[in-house]
Amino acid sequence: MLNRVKLELKDPMDWNTMYQENE
Repeated sequence: MLNRVKLELKDPMDWNTMYQENE
């Protein structure tokens, strides 16, 4: 899933939100 998040990674804040949800 990290790969997918990286692809959608556009804003550090957005990435943090998705990462937290994944965790």
